[in-house]
Amino acid sequence: MIKLLIIFFAAVTIPLQAFAHTQLASSTPQDEATLTDAPKEIILNFNNDIRLTKVTLTRVGTKSTKLKLDKKGQFQTNYIFVLDDMSSGDYLIEWRGLGEDGHAMKGQFTFRVK
Repeated sequence: MIKLLIIFFAAVTIPLQAFAHTQLASSTPQDEATLTDAPKEIILNFNNDIRLTKVTLTRVGTKSTKLKLDKKGQFQTNYIFVLDDMSSGDYLIEWRGLGEDGHAMKGQFTFRVK
């Protein structure tokens, strides 16, 4: 009986994990971080492969800048964007992409440079 329950549990939960949506697992800088020095790069780490289609950097009160996608069209979990010199201020990173499961995904995070 226990063996049957284990098989049933595995059959029900394992397929559900395959349908989990892609999420931003971590970023550098972290969401809502306050930095004394401007970052040299933005790092996005996702929990599943994603094909990013657009990433923008906005200093609050100014126009958005598109960050260059070096491997556009490829699915991956980690992305690194090298930045030009930044001044102090509040920044917003917005990203859009397509998860391997076909779902359109988007998200954002903020940080401050003193």
